[in-house]
Amino acid sequence: MISAARARKAGCIIVCSCTLVSCTVASPAEEQSAVSSASSMRYEDVHVTIDHYRYSQKELTIRAGTTVVWTNKDKVVHTVTGDRDVTPNSGTIQVGESFSYTFTEPGEYPYHCAIYPTLKNLKAVVIVTP
Repeated sequence: MISAARARKAGCIIVCSCTLVSCTVASPAEEQSAVSSASSMRYEDVHVTIDHYRYSQKELTIRAGTTVVWTNKDKVVHTVTGDRDVTPNSGTIQVGESFSYTFTEPGEYPYHCAIYPTLKNLKAVVIVTP
């Protein structure tokens, strides 16, 4: 006959081994697939309006992989031009048109309107976090 202490130990061992049996281990191919899926994850687009000679958001913080869409609702053309030759660079955005850019690398991305470079309301920054 087994003592109560030994029976409790045996029960624990059985429960533990059942738990281990139910665990699964991903193969290297499955792990790579999970990493690829996570790295290509897309977030919802973020929208910035250009209207009345201003960007609707002066400072925008997003995660890497997010697309920002600028829409020109003003009565004149504008640009989204990265400072110091840093992206994004839209070229001319006509009235009623949009420009989008997906930020893939963390960092700060200051930008302005190259057509009206002295207007403070047309200077902004996108901050990208990992």
